Amino acid sequence: MFGLDQILHPFTVADFLAECLGKKAIYIPGPPEKFDGLYTWKEVNTVLNNMRPSFEGLRLVHETKSLDTSELRRMGHWLSKGATLVINYVQDVDPIAEQVAASLANEMNAAVNINCYVSFPTRQGFDNHYDTHDVFILQTAGRKAWKVFEPTRRFPLDRDPSDQKKRYAKPTEGEYVTCELTPGDVLYIPRGHWHYAVSSESCIHLTVSFNNRSGIDFLQFLANEWRENDDFLRQDFPLGRIESLLGDRPDDPALSEHIARFQSRLAELVQ
Repeated sequence: MFGLDQILHPFTVADFLAECLGKKAIYIPGPPEKFDGLYTWKEVNTVLNNMRPSFEGLRLVHETKSLDTSELRRMGHWLSKGATLVINYVQDVDPIAEQVAASLANEMNAAVNINCYVSFPTRQGFDNHYDTHDVFILQTAGRKAWKVFEPTRRFPLDRDPSDQKKRYAKPTEGEYVTCELTPGDVLYIPRGHWHYAVSSESCIHLTVSFNNRSGIDFLQFLANEWRENDDFLRQDFPLGRIESLLGDRPDDPALSEHIARFQSRLAELVQ
Protein backbone atom coordinates (compact mmCIF):
# COMPACT_ATOMS: atom_id res chain seq x y z
CA MET A 1 0.00 0.00 0.00
CA PHE A 2 1.40 3.37 -1.12
CA GLY A 3 4.82 1.96 -1.92
CA LEU A 4 7.39 3.80 -4.02
CA ASP A 5 5.74 2.64 -7.25
CA GLN A 6 2.38 4.08 -6.20
CA ILE A 7 3.81 7.35 -4.90
CA LEU A 8 5.81 8.03 -8.07
CA HIS A 9 3.24 6.79 -10.64
CA PRO A 10 3.10 7.57 -13.55
CA PHE A 11 6.82 8.39 -13.15
CA THR A 12 8.76 5.14 -12.97
CA VAL A 13 11.01 4.17 -10.08
CA ALA A 14 13.88 3.49 -12.49
CA ASP A 15 13.61 6.97 -14.03
CA PHE A 16 13.34 8.56 -10.62
CA LEU A 17 16.47 6.83 -9.32
CA ALA A 18 18.45 7.65 -12.46
CA GLU A 19 17.33 11.24 -13.06
CA CYS A 20 16.07 12.76 -9.81
CA LEU A 21 17.21 11.13 -6.57
CA GLY A 22 19.58 13.55 -4.88
CA LYS A 23 19.75 15.70 -8.04
CA LYS A 24 16.61 17.70 -8.70
CA ALA A 25 13.05 18.30 -7.50
CA ILE A 26 10.20 16.88 -9.53
CA TYR A 27 6.46 17.58 -9.50
CA ILE A 28 4.28 14.54 -10.21
CA PRO A 29 0.56 15.24 -10.72
CA GLY A 30 -1.80 12.46 -9.71
CA PRO A 31 -5.49 11.65 -9.68
CA PRO A 32 -7.43 13.12 -6.71
CA GLU A 33 -8.10 9.68 -5.27
CA LYS A 34 -4.43 8.64 -5.28
CA PHE A 35 -4.02 9.01 -1.49
CA ASP A 36 -7.56 8.15 -0.41
CA GLY A 37 -7.49 6.69 3.08
CA LEU A 38 -3.97 7.87 3.83
CA TYR A 39 -4.24 10.92 6.12
CA THR A 40 -6.74 13.74 5.90
CA TRP A 41 -9.15 15.79 8.07
CA LYS A 42 -10.62 12.76 9.82
CA GLU A 43 -7.20 11.57 11.03
CA VAL A 44 -6.13 15.11 12.02
CA ASN A 45 -9.28 15.50 14.14
CA THR A 46 -8.65 12.12 15.74
CA VAL A 47 -5.19 13.22 16.84
CA LEU A 48 -6.45 16.54 18.20
CA ASN A 49 -9.32 14.91 20.06
CA ASN A 50 -7.25 12.16 21.64
CA MET A 51 -3.80 13.60 22.23
CA ARG A 52 -2.81 15.62 25.26
CA PRO A 53 -1.91 19.26 24.44
CA SER A 54 1.57 18.47 25.73
CA PHE A 55 2.06 15.64 23.19
CA GLU A 56 5.59 16.17 21.87
CA GLY A 57 4.54 15.41 18.32
CA LEU A 58 2.41 18.58 18.07
CA ARG A 59 3.65 22.09 17.35
CA LEU A 60 2.39 25.36 15.89
CA VAL A 61 4.17 27.63 13.42
CA HIS A 62 2.93 31.19 12.86
CA GLU A 63 4.42 33.53 10.27
CA THR A 64 7.54 31.35 9.93
CA LYS A 65 8.15 31.23 13.72
CA SER A 66 7.64 28.14 15.90
CA LEU A 67 5.45 28.95 18.90
CA ASP A 68 6.21 27.83 22.42
CA THR A 69 4.60 24.51 23.28
CA SER A 70 2.50 26.28 25.92
CA GLU A 71 0.58 27.91 23.06
CA LEU A 72 -0.87 24.52 22.11
CA ARG A 73 -3.45 25.20 24.81
CA ARG A 74 -4.64 28.09 22.64
CA MET A 75 -4.59 26.09 19.42
CA GLY A 76 -7.98 27.35 18.25
CA HIS A 77 -6.84 30.94 18.63
CA TRP A 78 -3.66 30.41 16.60
CA LEU A 79 -5.32 28.33 13.91
CA SER A 80 -7.87 31.13 13.42
CA LYS A 81 -4.90 33.45 12.81
CA GLY A 82 -3.55 31.14 10.12
CA ALA A 83 -0.93 29.21 12.06
CA THR A 84 0.32 25.92 10.63
CA LEU A 85 -0.28 22.82 12.75
CA VAL A 86 2.49 20.24 12.57
CA ILE A 87 1.93 16.64 13.66
CA ASN A 88 5.29 14.89 13.84
CA TYR A 89 5.91 11.14 13.71
CA VAL A 90 2.52 10.38 12.15
CA GLN A 91 3.61 6.77 11.67
CA ASP A 92 3.58 6.42 15.48
CA VAL A 93 -0.09 7.37 15.83
CA ASP A 94 -1.71 6.18 12.59
CA PRO A 95 -1.67 2.51 11.44
CA ILE A 96 -1.88 3.27 7.72
CA ALA A 97 0.96 5.80 7.91
CA GLU A 98 2.91 3.20 9.86
CA GLN A 99 2.49 0.72 7.00
CA VAL A 100 3.57 3.36 4.46
CA ALA A 101 6.70 4.22 6.45
CA ALA A 102 7.61 0.56 6.91
CA SER A 103 7.07 -0.24 3.23
CA LEU A 104 9.18 2.70 2.03
CA ALA A 105 11.92 2.00 4.58
CA ASN A 106 12.15 -1.55 3.27
CA GLU A 107 12.19 -0.48 -0.39
CA MET A 108 14.69 2.34 0.07
CA ASN A 109 16.83 0.73 2.77
CA ALA A 110 16.62 3.97 4.76
CA ALA A 111 14.96 5.31 7.89
CA VAL A 112 11.63 6.98 7.02
CA ASN A 113 9.66 9.56 9.00
CA ILE A 114 6.26 11.09 8.20
CA ASN A 115 5.05 14.49 9.42
CA CYS A 116 1.67 16.07 8.74
CA TYR A 117 1.23 19.80 8.01
CA VAL A 118 -2.18 21.48 8.29
CA SER A 119 -2.09 24.91 6.64
CA PHE A 120 -4.54 27.75 6.06
CA PRO A 121 -5.09 30.20 3.18
CA THR A 122 -2.52 32.86 2.21
CA ARG A 123 -0.29 32.06 5.16
CA GLN A 124 3.33 31.00 4.73
CA GLY A 125 4.05 28.66 7.61
CA PHE A 126 7.78 28.24 7.01
CA ASP A 127 10.39 30.61 5.62
CA ASN A 128 12.42 29.69 2.55
CA HIS A 129 14.70 26.91 3.84
CA TYR A 130 16.43 23.68 2.94
CA ASP A 131 16.39 20.32 4.70
CA THR A 132 19.23 17.92 5.43
CA HIS A 133 17.13 14.98 4.21
CA ASP A 134 15.20 14.19 1.03
CA VAL A 135 11.42 14.55 1.13
CA PHE A 136 8.32 13.49 -0.72
CA ILE A 137 5.42 15.93 -0.29
CA LEU A 138 2.10 14.07 -0.57
CA GLN A 139 -0.93 16.35 -0.89
CA THR A 140 -4.01 14.79 0.69
CA ALA A 141 -6.42 17.77 0.98
CA GLY A 142 -6.69 21.32 -0.36
CA ARG A 143 -4.23 23.29 -2.48
CA LYS A 144 -0.73 24.56 -1.78
CA ALA A 145 1.69 26.44 -4.07
CA TRP A 146 5.40 25.56 -3.90
CA LYS A 147 8.65 27.07 -5.15
CA VAL A 148 11.94 25.13 -5.23
CA PHE A 149 15.38 26.71 -5.76
CA GLU A 150 18.83 25.33 -6.53
CA PRO A 151 21.06 24.47 -3.56
CA THR A 152 23.66 26.96 -2.33
CA ARG A 153 25.37 24.21 -0.30
CA ARG A 154 25.32 20.82 -1.95
CA PHE A 155 24.50 17.74 0.10
CA PRO A 156 24.20 19.29 3.59
CA LEU A 157 24.31 16.90 6.55
CA ASP A 158 22.21 16.83 9.69
CA ARG A 159 25.48 16.96 11.63
CA ASP A 160 26.46 20.32 10.11
CA PRO A 161 26.97 23.19 12.57
CA SER A 162 23.71 24.80 13.68
CA ASP A 163 24.67 28.13 12.07
CA GLN A 164 25.50 26.51 8.72
CA LYS A 165 22.40 27.85 6.93
CA LYS A 166 23.21 31.42 8.00
CA ARG A 167 26.39 31.28 5.93
CA TYR A 168 24.43 31.04 2.69
CA ALA A 169 22.06 33.68 1.32
CA LYS A 170 18.50 32.53 0.74
CA PRO A 171 17.59 32.67 -2.94
CA THR A 172 14.73 35.06 -3.67
CA GLU A 173 14.39 34.35 -7.39
CA GLY A 174 15.37 31.82 -9.99
CA GLU A 175 13.19 28.96 -8.74
CA TYR A 176 13.40 25.95 -11.04
CA VAL A 177 10.15 24.29 -9.93
CA THR A 178 6.87 26.17 -9.43
CA CYS A 179 3.73 24.15 -8.88
CA GLU A 180 0.43 24.03 -7.01
CA LEU A 181 -0.23 20.71 -5.33
CA THR A 182 -3.78 19.37 -5.19
CA PRO A 183 -4.97 16.05 -3.70
CA GLY A 184 -3.07 13.15 -5.26
CA ASP A 185 -0.05 15.25 -6.30
CA VAL A 186 3.55 14.60 -5.24
CA LEU A 187 6.58 16.87 -5.00
CA TYR A 188 10.03 15.39 -4.45
CA ILE A 189 12.71 17.74 -3.03
CA PRO A 190 16.34 16.62 -2.53
CA ARG A 191 18.24 17.72 0.55
CA GLY A 192 19.86 21.12 0.23
CA HIS A 193 17.34 22.51 -2.26
CA TRP A 194 15.69 25.67 -0.91
CA HIS A 195 11.88 25.72 -0.88
CA TYR A 196 8.77 27.27 0.61
CA ALA A 197 5.01 27.02 0.16
CA VAL A 198 1.84 29.11 0.54
CA SER A 199 -1.67 27.64 0.85
CA SER A 200 -4.49 28.93 -1.31
CA GLU A 201 -7.05 27.14 0.89
CA SER A 202 -7.13 25.01 4.03
CA CYS A 203 -5.04 21.97 3.20
CA ILE A 204 -3.10 18.98 4.45
CA HIS A 205 0.09 17.46 3.17
CA LEU A 206 2.38 14.74 4.45
CA THR A 207 6.14 15.14 4.35
CA VAL A 208 7.81 11.76 3.97
CA SER A 209 11.50 12.23 4.79
CA PHE A 210 14.40 9.83 4.37
CA ASN A 211 18.19 9.87 4.57
CA ASN A 212 20.35 7.95 2.14
CA ARG A 213 23.81 6.92 3.30
CA SER A 214 26.74 9.12 2.31
CA GLY A 215 30.51 8.72 2.11
CA ILE A 216 30.72 10.52 5.45
CA ASP A 217 28.40 7.92 6.98
CA PHE A 218 30.64 5.16 5.66
CA LEU A 219 33.78 6.75 7.09
CA GLN A 220 32.08 7.18 10.46
CA PHE A 221 31.01 3.54 10.34
CA LEU A 222 34.61 2.47 9.68
CA ALA A 223 35.89 4.62 12.54
CA ASN A 224 33.32 3.24 14.98
CA GLU A 225 33.71 -0.34 13.78
CA TRP A 226 37.49 -0.43 13.97
CA ARG A 227 38.06 1.73 17.03
CA GLU A 228 37.78 -1.43 19.12
CA ASN A 229 39.06 -3.95 16.60
CA ASP A 230 42.19 -2.49 15.03
CA ASP A 231 45.33 -1.85 17.09
CA PHE A 232 47.14 -0.19 14.20
CA LEU A 233 44.46 2.47 13.61
CA ARG A 234 44.55 3.38 17.31
CA GLN A 235 48.32 3.70 17.18
CA ASP A 236 49.86 7.19 17.23
CA PHE A 237 51.44 8.61 14.10
CA PRO A 238 55.22 9.01 14.59
CA LEU A 239 56.04 12.47 15.86
CA GLY A 240 57.25 14.47 12.87
CA ARG A 241 58.55 17.98 12.33
CA ILE A 242 56.21 20.43 10.68
CA GLU A 243 58.34 20.41 7.52
CA SER A 244 57.68 16.67 7.18
CA LEU A 245 53.95 17.07 7.63
CA LEU A 246 53.87 19.76 4.93
CA GLY A 247 55.84 17.59 2.56
CA ASP A 248 58.85 19.89 2.49
CA ARG A 249 61.14 17.25 4.05
CA PRO A 250 60.63 13.82 2.54
CA ASP A 251 63.45 12.35 4.65
CA ASP A 252 61.35 11.27 7.64
CA PRO A 253 61.33 7.48 7.12
CA ALA A 254 59.30 6.59 10.24
CA LEU A 255 56.49 8.95 9.33
CA SER A 256 56.57 8.00 5.65
CA GLU A 257 56.42 4.30 6.49
CA HIS A 258 53.50 4.79 8.88
CA ILE A 259 51.55 6.86 6.32
CA ALA A 260 52.09 4.13 3.71
CA ARG A 261 50.83 1.46 6.13
CA PHE A 262 47.88 3.69 7.06
CA GLN A 263 46.87 4.14 3.41
CA SER A 264 47.21 0.42 2.81
CA ARG A 265 45.07 -0.38 5.85
CA LEU A 266 42.34 2.04 4.76
CA ALA A 267 42.31 0.45 1.31
CA GLU A 268 41.83 -2.98 2.93
CA LEU A 269 38.93 -1.72 5.05
CA VAL A 270 37.21 -0.05 2.12
CA GLN A 271 37.58 -3.20 0.06
